[in-house]
Amino acid sequence: MEGFIGMAQAPDNMVDLFEDLWEESILPYLTPKQKRQQTFEQALEFMINKFSSILKGSHYQERLNLRPEVKSNSKAQCLRDAGNRCFYLTQQNQLAKALTLYNESIAYAEKGSEDRALAYANRASVCLQFRRYEDCLVNVRLARESNYPSRHAEKLNKREEIAKNGLAKKNTNDGTVAPDEDCATRNDRKKAVETLKLSYSAHANVPQVAECLQLRHDTTFGRHVVTNRALKAGDVVMIEKPFLSVLDSNLHYIRCAYCHDERAFTLIPCEGCTTAMYCSEQCLSNAHQQFHRYECGALRDLSQNGCETLRSLGLRATAVAITTFGHDLDALKTHLEGLDESKVNAFTMDWNTATQKDIYNTVHVLSTNQENRNRKFLARDIFQCTIMHQLMLERTELGAICQADSKKARLIFDLILRHRMICHANLLAMWGTPVMNESDNNSPPLLLGFGYFPLMSMLNHSCVPNVQNHTWNEINVSKDIFRYGIYFLLSMRSM
Repeated sequence: MEGFIGMAQAPDNMVDLFEDLWEESILPYLTPKQKRQQTFEQALEFMINKFSSILKGSHYQERLNLRPEVKSNSKAQCLRDAGNRCFYLTQQNQLAKALTLYNESIAYAEKGSEDRALAYANRASVCLQFRRYEDCLVNVRLARESNYPSRHAEKLNKREEIAKNGLAKKNTNDGTVAPDEDCATRNDRKKAVETLKLSYSAHANVPQVAECLQLRHDTTFGRHVVTNRALKAGDVVMIEKPFLSVLDSNLHYIRCAYCHDERAFTLIPCEGCTTAMYCSEQCLSNAHQQFHRYECGALRDLSQNGCETLRSLGLRATAVAITTFGHDLDALKTHLEGLDESKVNAFTMDWNTATQKDIYNTVHVLSTNQENRNRKFLARDIFQCTIMHQLMLERTELGAICQADSKKARLIFDLILRHRMICHANLLAMWGTPVMNESDNNSPPLLLGFGYFPLMSMLNHSCVPNVQNHTWNEINVSKDIFRYGIYFLLSMRSM
């Protein structure tokens, strides 16, 4: 099944294009008439060079409908109209749908446009329906800052008045304003995470892991984690924040693309794409500095060509690698060439003093299983990474940097491909519950997205696991569920 990850929902044009190229240009070389078979390295290099050469043609970009991201007021208006139709149905689920459509409209509308201002004003109306008066006032301000039309000023003033009156009624006895329900919920979750602790003493150098866990290696199980003491169901043995993560594509207009907090009533858009939205200017700035500047121009095409989440995580990991080394490709290249991967061990590294570069090393050395992969599945990865690589160079500042240095361009491609294959073997899902449904114990878990967890990646997959992975406010927690030998095997792995 692994080779079909990322392709199940891809549109026919991409699937057909790959199949055509595989049959016509790749397979004949990999299965020559002579008996001698190519080595893995020979086959890998051939496919990289072949796809790179073929996909430079403009007609292939046209076939895949690859084009630069642009804002569209006409698209924004259509989305806003769809939101209005849902809004007037008044049921809560339809109001939530209207909210999502208004957010998407905001993301598509041009900065300072009337269309964006109207979408903010529409979102203010949704806030009133949910009695979210503070959020309503935020949207009133955003609408005015986006040149809200004077002909509708009375409507916006009325919404502002209702919100202020609502806030006045919510004043508590001491004169303070009662917090919004979801704000209180977020505070409760934050407190829960802050009080969440390991069930046993932590490793001195690895405070995320209980000291009873040890990393072993033998010929039977390979690398695996064992415990040196008996555990009981419910024990917390590992608490780890992701090195990096991406939202599931269904949540782009509900949660912040940086901190992943659910702030659907007040999200603000990236001005360079129609995919990323943020809960604050601070998160927007952090995202741009840490990764979004290198992925912004490619996200739309990734979304249009299937399973965007998997691809964007590999792209984001590459962006974070570049940022980690101060946007200096020479420094990154020198570091990786001198890195002794056999000496990088997330379980023995001192996390108390580890730098961001040290932590990146633990991600960079995660298993790719590339030599064990089916050649066609590997070819598909190379095909998709070649497209991602070209988009990254064409639409970001990296293009100018790599134009005169093919080695830098190849470094970026190698990182994209490496992290794509790391995703196949090490990607962990993050689950949660929507803020609006947290009071419903029967509410099904919500897929929040995927992340890199270098410590939890040390835990092997099992069909009969005795450790389960839980997500707590985007922090993954491993709990013992029952004793089964001495091996701790992770169940929630995206394979």
